[in-house]
Amino acid sequence: MINADHAEFGRGAVRGAWITALAIVTCIVTAAAAIYVEMGAAFAIPLAAAAVVALVAWLRTTYRYPGDPDLVVVLYIAGIIALIVVAAEQWHRGTPAFVMRAATDWIAPGFVFDERPHIAMFAIACPALFLLGGFSLVRGRPLGDYMAWLLFVWSLVAGAVQGTVAVTRDAGPAIATGIAAAVPLLCVGTLGVRRLIGVAGARKAAR
Repeated sequence: MINADHAEFGRGAVRGAWITALAIVTCIVTAAAAIYVEMGAAFAIPLAAAAVVALVAWLRTTYRYPGDPDLVVVLYIAGIIALIVVAAEQWHRGTPAFVMRAATDWIAPGFVFDERPHIAMFAIACPALFLLGGFSLVRGRPLGDYMAWLLFVWSLVAGAVQGTVAVTRDAGPAIATGIAAAVPLLCVGTLGVRRLIGVAGARKAAR
């Protein structure tokens, strides 16, 4: 009876993980299409690329070999804070106006990227999404494992974009400020990716 219960539980966990994976794929396709139409390729391409890379990495690691979420929670929280810091630096330095000038051909007609959508997207919606993902992470849910991958991959993408923008947007000492804001994101992203790979590898070796 006990073995049967364990077998049924295992089948249910696998079924739940597959449903989560399908839901994630659906969300990526839908969100990428909506962002492309409403905002343009300048926003859709990096967001979709980060989501797809995170999906592939998740399916090859913690999807198959989920580990202890406590091992990545601190880095996860640090990543959210680093994203908020970068959003604040970009708002202070007028990055939205710079993006509108530099990527005009990549922005959807009629869409105006100024401080209001910047704050709404990158300082409110993005951290809120990752906070909800963090709840799934600490609960040990498959969605939480994917959100951890997404956060760390997006930290690398956002850090690289921030560094590039700082070099092309600023001059003199201001470049150092922009790059300094990117460093925590790149560090958290790198450490987070290594930690997730290590967690999956340790779980695989233990089986």
